[in-house]
Amino acid sequence: GNEIIDHLSDILAKKCPELARAGIIRPYNATMSHPYRPSAMEAFRTAPPSSNATAGGLEETAREQCIRIMVCTDAAGMGCNVKDVDVVVQWKLPKTLSNFVQRAGRAARSPTRVGMAVLLVERSVYSTDLRAKAGHQAKHSGASQKRTKGPQAATGRVPKGYAKSHGINRGGTACQDAVPQLQPEEMPHLDPEADDEGLRAFVQTTTCRRDIWASVFESPRMLPDGVLCCDICHPSLFNRVRPGRVMVPVKSPKMRAKGKP
Repeated sequence: GNEIIDHLSDILAKKCPELARAGIIRPYNATMSHPYRPSAMEAFRTAPPSSNATAGGLEETAREQCIRIMVCTDAAGMGCNVKDVDVVVQWKLPKTLSNFVQRAGRAARSPTRVGMAVLLVERSVYSTDLRAKAGHQAKHSGASQKRTKGPQAATGRVPKGYAKSHGINRGGTACQDAVPQLQPEEMPHLDPEADDEGLRAFVQTTTCRRDIWASVFESPRMLPDGVLCCDICHPSLFNRVRPGRVMVPVKSPKMRAKGKP
C-alpha cells in the first residue's frame, strides 16, 4: 500500500505540486488507529474544493477536509458507500470473482453516476491453461468434490502464444487492444464451482465479461442506458485507464580495465 501511495504521489507532484502537498492520497486498512479511520472516511466522502479556489486555498481545504484517492483494503471496501466514487482499481487478482464484484461495486453508488472498475492482474494469470478441453478434464477428475481445487484448470506448460491469444497484451502502453478471435475449443472453460468461481476465466475470456458475471451468479444481464458494457465489447474503455510509459534508465556500458584481463 505504501509503495502505491508513493508512486501516485510522485506522479501528482509532477503534474500539480500544490495538490501533492495537500495529502489527498491516503491509506486505509485495519492497522490504522480508531480515530484515524472514521476521520479518513469522512474526508473521503467530502466533496472536493470548487475549481475557482486559489491555489493556496485549494491546498489548505484539501489537506483539512478532502481525500480524493484512498488506497485501502477490505477494511474500507466492505462499508464504503460513497456515492461519487468514479473509479475502483483492484491491484492483483483476488481470491474469487465474488471478491472482485463486491469491490467493483463500490464505484458509482449513485443511480445517476457512471463508474468504472479496473482489475490489474499478474502476468502469471495467463500461464494457466483454461481451454475447454483442459477444463472439462479437470472437472471430471474431481467429480466427487463439491468445488474444483485450484484455479479450475489443467496444469502444465501452456502452448506458445496462449497468453497473447487470451488478452495478456490488451490495455497496455502499446495499445494492442484488439479482441483475439478464438475457436470454441480455444475459449477458457468457465467453472463456477472452482475455488476462484471462474475468476481466471473471467480474466482470460474474449467474450463479454458481463455475460460471465450473469452466468456465474445466475442473474439477468443488466446494462443501464448510456453505459458501456466492458473492455471486450468496447475496447475504447482502455483509453480512460491506460498506464503511462515507463522510462527505463539507460545503463552505461561497463568499461573494461586496461592491462591484465
